[in-house]
Amino acid sequence: MGDGRSSAGNGKKLLLIIASHEDASQVLDTFAHSDIPATRFGSTGGIWQVGSVSILSGVNADQVDRVIEVMQQICEAHQGRRRAPTSAQEHRMVVFVLDATRMERV
Repeated sequence: MGDGRSSAGNGKKLLLIIASHEDASQVLDTFAHSDIPATRFGSTGGIWQVGSVSILSGVNADQVDRVIEVMQQICEAHQGRRRAPTSAQEHRMVVFVLDATRMERV
């Protein structure tokens, strides 16, 4: 639709990404250069019990795999610069892929 609206029928997905502060900055920079919309907000507790960043991103369904590939590349690059990961560090990001039943830009 040309009015800023889209629906799940158009294959929109909402990505909820939880990442470390270190990774989140690079994710957001990469998203910005790839024209992937994203909103960052701080969060604590839950998955890692430490400060983390949550990122919301609304994308087309056919972009989800590419977005996750980008995030995997960021994690792999960081893994090479750190000592052996502990169990808490084995997973650097968590991504929830949700159906967006409706999205509007106002």
